[in-house]
Amino acid sequence: MKILAGFIEDGKHSGIDRYLLNFLSVAQENGVEVDFLTSVYDEALAKTLAEKGSRLWAIPNLKKPLAQYRTVKKIVREGGYDLFYANISEALNCPAAFAAKRQGIRVILHSHSSGVDRANALSRAVRSFLNRVCRLFLYRAGDRYFACSEKAALWLFPEKVLHSPDFTLIYNAVSFDKFAFSEEKRKAIRRELGIENKKMLLFVGHFCYQKNNFFLLEFLKVLLKKEPEAVLVCAGTGPDLEAFRARAREMGLADRVFLLGVRQDVEALFSAGDVFLLPSRFEGLPLVAVEAQTSGIPCLVSDRITKLCALSQNIEFLPENAALWAEATGKALALPRGAAKIPAEEKQKFDLTEQKQQFTEKVFSWQLPKH
Repeated sequence: MKILAGFIEDGKHSGIDRYLLNFLSVAQENGVEVDFLTSVYDEALAKTLAEKGSRLWAIPNLKKPLAQYRTVKKIVREGGYDLFYANISEALNCPAAFAAKRQGIRVILHSHSSGVDRANALSRAVRSFLNRVCRLFLYRAGDRYFACSEKAALWLFPEKVLHSPDFTLIYNAVSFDKFAFSEEKRKAIRRELGIENKKMLLFVGHFCYQKNNFFLLEFLKVLLKKEPEAVLVCAGTGPDLEAFRARAREMGLADRVFLLGVRQDVEALFSAGDVFLLPSRFEGLPLVAVEAQTSGIPCLVSDRITKLCALSQNIEFLPENAALWAEATGKALALPRGAAKIPAEEKQKFDLTEQKQQFTEKVFSWQLPKH
């Protein structure tokens, strides 16, 4: 089998990127070849994929939908692909799926989000309207449908799709061993940052409208009145990073905020932290919240996030209110740090073995039409 998958960016910053690289790993174990589509070509990623035997195809972005449609048709036709696996966040991202369908190969549509990541209100309204329109016909390009949560599924597909035998809920997999709490890693990170005796609040993710990062500064300002030893440690990058840095300075919080950029040791940060924070405006199903719970760190997340990400009792869903978050943080800081207590049935949902089995049954063992 030869699969064309989209859409990937740089392989580092987005949850979809991480998911697709994991998919590639499982595909290779099954002797399946996977190439990728991108509208933001990254040389480093292309080199990494080439070393794994995969190709990265550059295509026009959605500002040129017809050009994207034609380009993908050509790639599918000349590449001899059996299946197109479209991992998307908005129904507007449909030209490639219809191009693949037009070329006679099967298509899987996978929804990873439940909202529009645009800071500009007008742009957000327009994209939301287009999503409502496009979701009425996007599903016609698909043969099978995946989603990380029911909320994400309803964002991208009509409700009838969810009741179809062709729909599958696929939880993003987590390595529970990798993210297990480590006292050694905890001490090392806190020593590196010079915060051995501080209360470490942790955010891991993109700096963008979706993640609602600026709320963290409002909340921190309130919290410091009760917890003067608190510091906010953030790992990640994104379009709002520099504005976030400037806002922290304006609010007199620069010495309380640590901006680490992209880190390859997120599991160590989870062990080092005292409370994990995720105030997102929307999510499909945030893998980072699952990883955090795996480490045993108390988690405070937005009440707009699906409850499906709750693996344990160590997570609380809160409305966007700085005083409430500060109060909940105070209680969480009083809890001892240590190993996570996650029921076996919850672990199984996010277990890599379970995901591999879903891929094998729903993708790699799918009887495909002969060319």
